[in-house]
Amino acid sequence: MSQLTVAARRELLEKWYRSGESSHWEGEKKPDPTLFGFVYLITNTVNGRLYIGKKQYYHIRYVKVNGRRRKSCKSSGWEYYTGSSKELNKDIKKYGKDKFKFEILWNCTTRSVLHWMEIVEQVDSRVMTKTIDGSNERRYYNKQVAAIRFIPSGEAL
Repeated sequence: MSQLTVAARRELLEKWYRSGESSHWEGEKKPDPTLFGFVYLITNTVNGRLYIGKKQYYHIRYVKVNGRRRKSCKSSGWEYYTGSSKELNKDIKKYGKDKFKFEILWNCTTRSVLHWMEIVEQVDSRVMTKTIDGSNERRYYNKQVAAIRFIPSGEAL
């Protein structure tokens, strides 16, 4: 995927600021829609479970205008995104969004940097093996690293 021009990024950022929308993302790193995407950490404040993931700020697609291909970009819905884990989203419904902390760890300039930083965070945090102290319950909602499933499904056990 090719990158947006500086002018297109600036337009995206200005559109977001003008809209007056706020998002649930917090922490030292602020959302920056002029970049490609971000790596995030979601913390369940009720039981201490965590989720590390990534999200693009926008999607680029090509549309034909007067017979020519033009680049078109659209927000990816990052403002309200709550992760791709079914188990995490089930808990968000159960406890309420206010019981979760949504934090941006890294803002990334390209798709490859975004993908790499998500893997680095997941591996460094041992998302596949870490458990909650004193129990066998997994600490992280993550069930895969780099789109490779490591936790077997119930049928495979």
